[in-house]
Amino acid sequence: MCMVEVQNIKKSFGEVLAVDNASFKVKRGELLGLLGPSGCGKTTLLRIISGLINPDQGVIFMDGKVVTALPPEKRPTSLVFQNYALFPHLSVFENIAFGLRIKKLPMKEIRKEVQNILEIVGLLGTENRSIRQLSGGQQQRIALARALVMKPSVLLLDEPLSNLDAKLRLETRLYIQKVQKALGITSIFVTHDQEEALSISDRIVIMNKGKIVQIGTPEGIYSKPNSKFTAYFIGKSNILSGNIRSDRRGNGLFTLASGQVLRVKSDIKTGTKCSLVIRPEYIQLLDEAKESENNNIFVGWVEHITYLGEVTYYRIRLEGNETLLVSEYGCGVSKKLIGEKVFISWPISAGLVL
Repeated sequence: MCMVEVQNIKKSFGEVLAVDNASFKVKRGELLGLLGPSGCGKTTLLRIISGLINPDQGVIFMDGKVVTALPPEKRPTSLVFQNYALFPHLSVFENIAFGLRIKKLPMKEIRKEVQNILEIVGLLGTENRSIRQLSGGQQQRIALARALVMKPSVLLLDEPLSNLDAKLRLETRLYIQKVQKALGITSIFVTHDQEEALSISDRIVIMNKGKIVQIGTPEGIYSKPNSKFTAYFIGKSNILSGNIRSDRRGNGLFTLASGQVLRVKSDIKTGTKCSLVIRPEYIQLLDEAKESENNNIFVGWVEHITYLGEVTYYRIRLEGNETLLVSEYGCGVSKKLIGEKVFISWPISAGLVL
């Protein structure tokens, strides 16, 4: 069942169109990632959903009810801000209890609710600590606890991990996913970090220049991007330009500007200018040519090597001067050298024509 529905939302700031006719639905209990580069409109859209910003056009539904004109405090939402927005002069207990005090709940009930939520976020026993005494990860959990203690129907998170270091980001995002699934709370998570979105989202909404360009599962968007932008933004991609045609057997042939021809699977009309997307992990490095009916194979030279521990990336320059990024997994030292001649191969089915 749909918990949140965004219909035809538009928002401009002066001459800048921040959100351009955005529409999507969020299922009950789903964690939806709003993903896109800085300035694409994702945070503006989240704040419209929360009620902090009024749209110029469109409707917001929550649990089947129109909430477009309601202020934030009248909506069944809680928002976790990018900078946490905790009160540094108050204790952990008082930060979490702040919203409950506004609701004028009895102190006995407030203490019980604060204890319960601290247990859920794994910080029981920190009630009397100052916010300044907590690490960045602990502060993030307190911000999450303060939002959850209000028992919202919809949890909104605006890049809540951006202030954490890389390792802590990984630990904390997994923790957020665990808590979200345990509580079954509908959540919308804004991020510009593709890995973050892929790892914890049930579905992802990709935005660019105010528009929604693709909606789907992480697996679906990664394996079948619908545009060059999505292919470039999600994961690492080799994107080649050329023309498509068919041979006598009806097989797809993709001709690069250099004249080199790649075999592809495509129903696109012959003569059409298009792009070919190949993920680096589908390409294999070979010491010698091994012809195959199901694979493309080309000669190239190692132009650059990037060693990242568990994965090594090779930039391979082809005879026609095009370059391809190839990934090899494993913690061993690279066996290739810059300038070395190699052969590369990938399955015909691995190339996606757009």
